[in-house]
Amino acid sequence: MVKKASWNWKGTGAALLAAGLATTLAGCNNGGGGAAGMGTVKDTVATVGGEDLTRGELYQHLEATHGPDGLQQLIDYTLVMQNLKSKQLDVSDAEVAANIAERKAKEKELDKIVQAGGPRLKALQRQTRYQLAIDKLLTQDVKKLDEAGLKAWFEKTRKYYDQPENVKFGILQTSSKTRADLMLSQLKNPDKTKAKSFLQLVQEQQKAKDQAATGSVAEVSQMVAVENLPDNIKQALAKVQKNGVSNVITLSQNGPGGQKQTFYAILRLTDRTPGQKADFTKLKTQIEEDYKLEQVARKVVAQIPGQGGASPWDQILPGVRAQVASGSPTPPTYSEMLRFIINQLPQDQQLQGMIQSPINQLVSGLRTSAKVEIKDTDYTAVGEAYKTVPGLGESPAGGPPAGAENAAPAENPAPAAPAPAQ
Repeated sequence: MVKKASWNWKGTGAALLAAGLATTLAGCNNGGGGAAGMGTVKDTVATVGGEDLTRGELYQHLEATHGPDGLQQLIDYTLVMQNLKSKQLDVSDAEVAANIAERKAKEKELDKIVQAGGPRLKALQRQTRYQLAIDKLLTQDVKKLDEAGLKAWFEKTRKYYDQPENVKFGILQTSSKTRADLMLSQLKNPDKTKAKSFLQLVQEQQKAKDQAATGSVAEVSQMVAVENLPDNIKQALAKVQKNGVSNVITLSQNGPGGQKQTFYAILRLTDRTPGQKADFTKLKTQIEEDYKLEQVARKVVAQIPGQGGASPWDQILPGVRAQVASGSPTPPTYSEMLRFIINQLPQDQQLQGMIQSPINQLVSGLRTSAKVEIKDTDYTAVGEAYKTVPGLGESPAGGPPAGAENAAPAENPAPAAPAPAQ
C-alpha cells in the first residue's frame, strides 16, 4: 500500500530554488536592493555577447515564473511562525543547524549548499525551520515521558538509532565465468610480470563490449550500509580485509522483459567503518522529539481502513523504511520515517481521501482563520486560499479551528513543499 509519494522531505532541488527565488523577489518588490548579501538590482549577473544582464532583470523574470507560488509559501511560513510564537514555542538557530548537519552527512547536495552559502543556504535554513515548527505544533499536546519511560521506548526503537556498519568497495563485473576466473588469477598472481591491479582490470572491463563488464568501478562513490547490500555481496565482503579482493561471486538481475540475467563479480574492499551503538544521553533531545512525532504518526496509520481498528504499525514500518531509503546508500533516520508517514502517507494514491494529513489540517486551519490581505492586484488569486470562515476560532492545539470540520476545505491544500528562505 505504501507507494512513492509526489514529494520527499529529502528533496532539495526545485523546492529550494523556488524558495530562494520567492525571498529574493520579496526583497526586490519592497523597494530594497534584495536580500542581505545578494547585491543590488543593478548588479550584473551575466554577460551575453557583451550585453549585461542585471539582477533586476533576473528578478522580473523569476517573479513572472514563480511569483504566486513564492508568495503563498511566504504567507504559509508566516502563519506557521506566528502560530508557533502564540504557543510560546520557538525553533532556535541551533536546532536548525543541528538538523542540517545531521542531514548533510548523508545528502551531498545539502553539503554543497552549506559550503556555497548565499540564497540557497538561506532557503535550506528556512525550509528546515518550517519543518521543525510544524513538528512542534503537531506534537505540542503529546505528553512527555519520564526518564525511565523514554529509555524503555528508546530500547524498543534502538535499531533506528544504532549506526550500521558501512563499507566502500570496487567491483569487477563480467557475463563470463571464464573471464571472472582469469581476472581473479591475475589479481592474485605472485608473479608481478603477469599480475594485474584491480584498477587495470576495471579499465579493461569498462572498454569491453560486454554490457555487464561496463558496470565495473574502482570504487563506489560513497560509503554504503552493509545491511542494504544483497546477501552474497555482504557475505563476500565480510571475508576480506581492507584492500583485499573476494572470490568470484554470482549476481543476478532482471533484464528487459523481466528475463533473469546472471553475471559474475569480484569485489575489492577499500574502506570499512564498524557499526556503533547509539548513546541515549547524547541523543536524548532527538529521542524526545521522535517519541512525540511517533504518537502523531501512529494516529495517521491507525486511520488506514480495513484494519478492524487495530494499528498496522509494525507491519507498515519496514515498507516505509525501504521507501524512504530508496536511492540512498544509508538507512533513513527514524525522524525521516516518521515525517514520511505524517507528511506523505496520506498522499498515497490508494489512501487519498481516506485518511487525514495532520499538516494539511494544521495549515488549512491557519489559513481559514487568518487575516491575510493581498495588496498587489497581480496576486489577487493567491488570496483565495486565505478566505476566513466566519465564526470559526482557532482550536487550542493550533490545528483546524473549532467547527472547521463542517466548513468547506481551502481551495489549495497545505503545500508539501517547504517554506521559502529568508
